[in-house]
Amino acid sequence: MSFNFDLIRESQRSLDVSASEIQGALVYVDEAFVETARDAWGMKELLERGAVNVCSLENAAPQDVTRSEVLVGEPIDKVAIFTGKLLHESYPEILRLLTDISQSVRSCTVFTSMSEETYSLFAPPDMRLYPFESYREKLQSQLHDLLKGTAAEAHFQVEIKACPLSFSPHSAKVFTIPVPSSLRRPLREEVDVANAKLYEIDDFDLSDYEEDLSPGLTFLARSVSEMCSHLGWDTHIYAQGRISKVLAREVASMVQRRGKQTRQDVSLILLDRALDLVTPLCHADSDLERLSRGSTAATAGSLAQPSDSTAVGWFELLCSQRAKGASFTIKKELKQALLEEQVPNKVGSKLGTVSLNELSSLRSCLDHSGVMKQKYASLLQYADLVMEGLDPQLLKKSEFLIAVESIVEHLALDGPDMPLQYLVELVTKVKDKTFDLLSLGDIVRLTCISHILVSLKFGDSGQHLNGDLLQDFLTDLFLSMRMQAAGEKSADEESVGPGVEEEIGDKVKTILQRLNRATSVCCTLNRESKSLLALTDKFKPLMSSILELESFESKALEYMPASIGGLLASGLGRRFGFKSKPKISDSDIVVVFILGDVSQLEIKLALTAAESGQKGQTILLGSLDVTSPGKFILDLIQKYV
Repeated sequence: MSFNFDLIRESQRSLDVSASEIQGALVYVDEAFVETARDAWGMKELLERGAVNVCSLENAAPQDVTRSEVLVGEPIDKVAIFTGKLLHESYPEILRLLTDISQSVRSCTVFTSMSEETYSLFAPPDMRLYPFESYREKLQSQLHDLLKGTAAEAHFQVEIKACPLSFSPHSAKVFTIPVPSSLRRPLREEVDVANAKLYEIDDFDLSDYEEDLSPGLTFLARSVSEMCSHLGWDTHIYAQGRISKVLAREVASMVQRRGKQTRQDVSLILLDRALDLVTPLCHADSDLERLSRGSTAATAGSLAQPSDSTAVGWFELLCSQRAKGASFTIKKELKQALLEEQVPNKVGSKLGTVSLNELSSLRSCLDHSGVMKQKYASLLQYADLVMEGLDPQLLKKSEFLIAVESIVEHLALDGPDMPLQYLVELVTKVKDKTFDLLSLGDIVRLTCISHILVSLKFGDSGQHLNGDLLQDFLTDLFLSMRMQAAGEKSADEESVGPGVEEEIGDKVKTILQRLNRATSVCCTLNRESKSLLALTDKFKPLMSSILELESFESKALEYMPASIGGLLASGLGRRFGFKSKPKISDSDIVVVFILGDVSQLEIKLALTAAESGQKGQTILLGSLDVTSPGKFILDLIQKYV
């Protein structure tokens, strides 16, 4: 049976659960919730479900009610608040708003992305519930004290409900788990490849690990569990990597307490980011990461009206293909739009080809009026992206980067001496302008790829990149980058100032310490269980291996039973001849969740696997955030580049 599961569609359905509270209400949303919902819900969706108006919680004012009543021509008696923060963080803003508007409205429903039970766990001592049994009771009591002696004292009512949107869909098949600001940094430290406490244990054994989860990991476990519950998933949980196994055990416990769901049979695979540090350092054969402006990766909702399922399809097309491939679809859509609008189209074209001029002409025909510009905003924006991606220089650079990365991977897997020789040659060619498509920053990234791959393949036999040569190479490389940044292209080393070489040498030592630590963790995790990385003559990303049917049943993935039946299906049950372990390949949906950031290359691999999925399986990819090779290298070496 085939399931066409769409994360954006499902998240929009979750809005229907709150439809009765939204109908006729003045709706407030905070910035954290907007960030969570931007790819799923917009003002349009809230208004379509009967919201009178949508306002900012941070900028709320008593006049909001009056202005909104003018819009609808009748009194407003209820308010709905959506917050993406922990409740104790948004509590002061909610209390201030309700105090201001309580004379005008009679009721308020606060929708939180997590349950009250979860919020209570993370609240600081001064915000804990005691002596109240719920935040609703606490809020109602404080409002009662503030409104004492007023007409609103007797009639104003507050309800607090969990909003089903516990995940942030970036496209139909890709999502992240939004983390409140107060927990973001602690959680990042918990999963940091070079600093995580779980990676400091010499002989890790999950059965012996009894320490309490940190607040950040507990939040993540609850978020994943609530997502499974809201979507009606009967979830089988698997893991590879220390943090993933600890998290999986907690999620399994929560899923067991929630009881069996019946809508769909789902396999959830949790993976430590540290298992594969090479893939996020490599570019995808896709232009999306290079077409994205700034450090934030483009997502479906940031590029188009999220309710437009066609636009979501364009986004995934651009993820899985380069602009050249996506251009055929965009050309067809532009022509179809012109036909529907009865706009003359005299743009000639050759069958099987798309040129930059052709797309530009078609776009101009559709962009000649304000009405059509607004109606086809998504299509025009994607046309701009594809046109930029068709730029010959961008295509040339893209192909060159991918080719050089492939060469470095091959050399690193051939032996520990080859990569540095090649990298030295690259630096020489970059300095003398022979290679203008490669930057010195790219070579730092390529050096890290070499270091990790050599250690993964040859580390057990004591072979690594030569430490002294690596120190000297990186010192010279960073010195060249400093001179280049200073604009002194022909200057000698002294011209950048006294003591600079010593300063850079110290930084390189710090970078190498962190890189060596991260590499050691990566090697250790891949030794602790059967590695899914292919390390023969060609590197195979973890995502490619994990999504292959035979890898689904690999012993490298530890099964975490979430029920008595699941326990019997685990090692204990098999030992006594009961039922077999459930097969991932039999699931309707397979969810791969990376404990860290996921790259555009991994998104492409997941989307490609989804298109050619076995037996109609749906493949979903989740993470804490979306990254790019440039951003990941900065995070890996602590922004010293």
